[in-house]
Amino acid sequence: MTTVFLLMIYLGRVQQESSMMFADINRCKYFAARVMKQPANPQTKQRYTAICRPVEVDLSNPKVRIYRWKDIEMIDRGSGSYQDVVAPKKTGLSSLLDKAKGFLQEAVQQQRTKSLAKREAYEDAPIVKPKIKDISTKFVDTNIENLLDNFLLQNENDSLFSNTPNRQAGVIEDQGKIFATQFGATGDVDERQQEIGYGHLVTADEETEGISALREDGLPYVIKNRRLNKKQAKDVARFDAKKFKNEARNLFNKKAKEAINRGEEVVVDSFDKLPEEMQNLLTDYKYNGATPNKLSTALATGDYNTAINEGTDRTYKDAERTKRYLPRNINAFETFFVPVLKQQGFTDEEIESKRANLPKPNETPSEFRTRVASRYQGGMVGRDPYKRQPRFI
Repeated sequence: MTTVFLLMIYLGRVQQESSMMFADINRCKYFAARVMKQPANPQTKQRYTAICRPVEVDLSNPKVRIYRWKDIEMIDRGSGSYQDVVAPKKTGLSSLLDKAKGFLQEAVQQQRTKSLAKREAYEDAPIVKPKIKDISTKFVDTNIENLLDNFLLQNENDSLFSNTPNRQAGVIEDQGKIFATQFGATGDVDERQQEIGYGHLVTADEETEGISALREDGLPYVIKNRRLNKKQAKDVARFDAKKFKNEARNLFNKKAKEAINRGEEVVVDSFDKLPEEMQNLLTDYKYNGATPNKLSTALATGDYNTAINEGTDRTYKDAERTKRYLPRNINAFETFFVPVLKQQGFTDEEIESKRANLPKPNETPSEFRTRVASRYQGGMVGRDPYKRQPRFI
């Protein structure tokens, strides 16, 4: 009996029929690598995986066929006899080059195997190009990760964030695990529209093509099912946040340019020059379905009175269609505005005064105006943080 290497091929997790055997493992691994470089099956979206398995064979068996390196003939023992026909042994530089080539092939194969295993282990999700062309996936955006972890996820769907089953929020528990499912969308949208996870509105195209998501390592993919685990729900939120951040950037730069053309004094002329907290505030504003026109202009011109008014002015409609303020207004002030105000030297007493002039959760606009009339008279912020900090310009 002689040890050779059998090329075993799998489509997804199903083994395919293969009888190719090689005398040299490097030759076998070469073909395995070529097999795995093929595109996915167009119907099942599954990919081929190939490995080389050592097996014992009887070379006198007429049905046994062994493949060897190019410089060694393929032996077909139809006559039942076996004879190696070996090319002259290489020496010198040629021998060194062959060894180097073998080492490189083995290293590349090991890396491909690790990458494939990592990809298949991640929810078995097919890798596709994102539909949003201006989304960069080369690097992890730490600003986006901070926005997701410190504000957006909890304020968009606290039940999912805290692992609390809630049918109204589409959060269910199955075999001890939490999943996000579709539910009636909230906010000023069509009553028939569905929402899933952390505030993602499901479009008609996504019903058939799947929902776009973005992994933490920057790889985009599409989710076909309508039941997301928490990791998938966060990946969908990450994809949306990246998209809305780009939209917020374009809007802010446009508003800053318009202010310059009107002859106004602009202290921040580019979205990327804003503090991280203000970038995340504008991104969250777009994520929540609003267009921060006034907020962008206020931040560009350093008008913090208007910025705080606009940045903490989110509302919803209750069952009676009455407009009320969201709890996220208080959270937005604490997460986005307070760190910046502290950096500018505002005291705790000054910040507390501004906090008292914010709309309370579930308060109606008329109730708020009655309680804090001074907020609409320009008396909320007495100092201008941006104009005192030229480093943001």
